[in-house]
Amino acid sequence: MFSPPNLTRTHGFAVTALVAAVFLSNLTGYFPSYKAITKRDSVLNSVDPIEVVVPSCPELAFNPYNYDNAVAKAWMDLRFPTGNPKGSSIDPEAATYKDKPSYDNYGREHIYEVQLIALFIDALRADATGKLLWDGWTLGFCDWVDTFVFQPLPSSTEPALINNLKRCLPYDNNPNQPYMPWLEENANSIKASAMNGDKIRTEATFKKYDWTERVATMRTTAAVMSYMTDTDVLKSLSIQSNCIEKAWVDWLGKYVIVPKIPPSAPKVKADDMKALYQRWYVARMKQFKQNLLDGMETMIQWCNIWNTSPPIKARVNWNNELSSGPEVTLTLDNLKYLKKFIEDIPWKP
Repeated sequence: MFSPPNLTRTHGFAVTALVAAVFLSNLTGYFPSYKAITKRDSVLNSVDPIEVVVPSCPELAFNPYNYDNAVAKAWMDLRFPTGNPKGSSIDPEAATYKDKPSYDNYGREHIYEVQLIALFIDALRADATGKLLWDGWTLGFCDWVDTFVFQPLPSSTEPALINNLKRCLPYDNNPNQPYMPWLEENANSIKASAMNGDKIRTEATFKKYDWTERVATMRTTAAVMSYMTDTDVLKSLSIQSNCIEKAWVDWLGKYVIVPKIPPSAPKVKADDMKALYQRWYVARMKQFKQNLLDGMETMIQWCNIWNTSPPIKARVNWNNELSSGPEVTLTLDNLKYLKKFIEDIPWKP
């Protein structure tokens, strides 16, 4: 297996510079490490819990429910690791496999990223409708989140909202059985970074790669969106998002009758909460696509393939088997070809 020296791989989400980093340090592999707010698991490491922090309230964190037994028997990776014989030599299309297809590492994939729960909570701080819910309490925003989102509502015997939100995601014995495949580990991390708006790679890191490493990074970036267009993935994403929306609407109906809430809070109706969530969600998904496109375009520019002599060569294969892959010639056109896979998707809340 191919493993360049001094490159350490970690699992993780990159959420914001305000969030504390938690790193896995016991895996080595092809791509460099990621700033993280979570510990992720792979096919080799399955016990490290994820911890997610609300970006502007770093003291507020939560863990999803255990999902050791929630993963599907489905592995997502490149359909044509050594090139498409009927198409491009660097085709990034993703495919589903019933068995582990390669020596790559795989992470159990939250299609609806766990940090999206925290990011929507955080959005209530500044959103005009969101502020109606909390602005007016003597509590600050973070204390309000702690009191009314992370804790049960006053005099309520029902679980806290945060627990109902977590129940929308994959967990052991979830009756809704949301789809949770294994996703190639680097695609897993790139997806999380793009969902949050973090850089896929810095210029300094990318330019340290040889051409094989650069192409592998770019193929993986394009493969992320190919993965997200998979029918089962899109269906599960929609189911989980709808569940999140319903949990907020149900909570609102109980929150607006809490004694001494701000006079502005009852102005927020169920339809307002739905509209707020859907507006935020659609914008987040559009930005996710744009972040992948921007990252791809930036990496193409860093490659600086215009007039090259002799021709530039790279090897293509599974990410952990690149040294044994066939050699291909790189051109500006085939690098730009990768962008066509980062397409618009009919995101539906």
